[in-house]
Amino acid sequence: MFYNKDNPQWHFNQEQFLSEEEYDLIVGENIDLAKTMLTSDVRDFGEKIYGVKDLGTVEEQEAKRKKRMLGIIGGAVVFAGLVLALIFKQILIFGFVACAVFFAAGISMIVTGKGDIVESSSRARLNRVIGGSMALASLLLVLLMIFRNHFSQAEFFILMAVLVFGIAGLALTIVSILKAFSGKTIYTQEVSATCTGYVRSVSRDETQNHRMVTFINTSPLFSYYYDGVQYEAVWDEFVVKKDSDIALNQTVTIKIDPRHPESILSPVTTHPGVIAFQIIMGLLFVGVAAGLGIYTASGAAEGLTVETSWNPAIEEINGETEPSVLQITDEMIEQYYSADIGNK
Repeated sequence: MFYNKDNPQWHFNQEQFLSEEEYDLIVGENIDLAKTMLTSDVRDFGEKIYGVKDLGTVEEQEAKRKKRMLGIIGGAVVFAGLVLALIFKQILIFGFVACAVFFAAGISMIVTGKGDIVESSSRARLNRVIGGSMALASLLLVLLMIFRNHFSQAEFFILMAVLVFGIAGLALTIVSILKAFSGKTIYTQEVSATCTGYVRSVSRDETQNHRMVTFINTSPLFSYYYDGVQYEAVWDEFVVKKDSDIALNQTVTIKIDPRHPESILSPVTTHPGVIAFQIIMGLLFVGVAAGLGIYTASGAAEGLTVETSWNPAIEEINGETEPSVLQITDEMIEQYYSADIGNK
C-alpha cells in the first residue's frame, strides 16, 4: 500500500522494537487526533484524518467539498429517519430504509471496488465480493418484507436470520479463499526491498467486560524498484504487533501486485491459521442458516409465537390488527359486585 506521509494516523520511526516512550507518544497522538475530529470541518475529514487531499483547481476542490457536504447531510437525514422509525416502532419503515442504505453501499463497492478511504487498490476484488453480498442480502430482505403476510411472526424472523447468516457465511468463506490464493493470483511479482523504517497505527477494541483495549499495528516501510520506478510502500494489511520481525536496512524478498506495484502482500493475508479460522466461521454461519432453513421449511416454526415488547409493531408488519383494549366501565363494576353491594 502506498505510504502517505501526510496520513496523521500513521506514525513513522526507525525503531524495530517499540520503546515505552514511543508507545506512549503514538497512543497520545492518536487520542489528540480523535479529539480534533470534534472540532474539524466534516468536509475536510479526508485530509485531516486520513491525509487524503483533493486534487485540481481551487474551484474544483470547492465543488468537491460542496458535494461531500450534500452527502453528509443526506446521510444525517437517513440516520435521523432510522432513529425516528425505531422510536415510533415503525419496524417496516426502518427495514426498508436500512436495506436501501446497504443496497446503495453494496452497489457502490461493486462499481468502484473501494471499501475504505485508506486501503490497497489490490483489495478491489474482495471489496466487490463484499459489496455484492451486501446488495444481495438487502434485496432479499426487501422481498421478504414485501411478502411478509405469507409467513407467521416466527417464520418471518427465522427467515431473516437465514438470509443474514447464510449470505454473511458465504461471503466470509469466499473472501477467505480468495485471500488464501492471493499470493498466486494477485501478488505474483517478487522483488527485493529494503526496510527503511516502520509505520505504526493505533486501533482499539472493546472486550467482553466493556473495557477498551489498545492495539499497535505495524508494517515495515519498504523501498524498492519495479520497472525502473522507485516505490515506498507498506504491507496492504498491518500486523497487530508493536515490534517488527524485519530489521532496519534488512533486504528481503516481497511479493507485489504487478498491476499496482505499490501493493505488497502481507503475511497476515495468507496466514494459514487466520484463513482456517475465517473459513470455519463462514461455514459455521452457512450451517446455522441451513439448519434454520430446514427447520422452517418443515413447518415446525409455524406454531411458534414471538413475545416481545415490540409485539404491536410486529403485528402491524404482519398485517394483523392490534389487540383490543379492555375498557372497564361503572356498569361492569356494578354488575360484577352487585351481590356484595346488596348484602351491605
